[in-house]
Amino acid sequence: MSQLVYHDLIVLPLGREQPTIFWLRLFKKADSSYVAVVTEVPGNLSTSVVNCISGILSEILRRFELTATQLVVYEIFPRTYRGGRTELDRVRFQPDPSWRAVDRAAIEHDCGQPLPPLPDHAELHQRVLDAGGGRYITIRQDVFEAVDVGSLPPPHNPYQCAHGSRFEELRVADGKGRVRSFVDLLAVGRTFMNGLSKADRESCRYHVANWRAIGDESV
Repeated sequence: MSQLVYHDLIVLPLGREQPTIFWLRLFKKADSSYVAVVTEVPGNLSTSVVNCISGILSEILRRFELTATQLVVYEIFPRTYRGGRTELDRVRFQPDPSWRAVDRAAIEHDCGQPLPPLPDHAELHQRVLDAGGGRYITIRQDVFEAVDVGSLPPPHNPYQCAHGSRFEELRVADGKGRVRSFVDLLAVGRTFMNGLSKADRESCRYHVANWRAIGDESV
């Protein structure tokens, strides 16, 4: 038997104008392990659940006081988002996330019960808007816009970085495997970036950038 312990929206601040908003169904199993089913919702105009899955994992572990070894994570993209079909995946963190396609039956078997339905579209969309989501609008502006690189947020998941293990050491909050909240990870990212020497940057292909060539290629 399993117990449904959470079935609602979660608002995840990203240090941006709009937060990431997603629906979480969290189940506690008889062996005290947990299964999280994370679903993209209409009105989420910030980072998608796919691109924010590491931050979502951190938030779930922090909010429900879990460890990474207790939790299995599934991700659902409804059919209205990509090519008219629903995508269901199991997400593994090693520590970088990877996705493996599954079906609904496999998710429900792992959860120990059928997935409870989300509210219908109109109600769900309104709840997302009330939680800080938005609607797509057309904005006319110049195609190219100069952005101060220093104003960009620091990394929170340096994927395939040669020094990613340093970030993970900073990211772990205590010896029990709990990780910091996503907002805290921004501070971790700043500490990580400030700690990279010139030699560190030159030894990692993700930190060596020819901005003139990048600008020319973009144009």
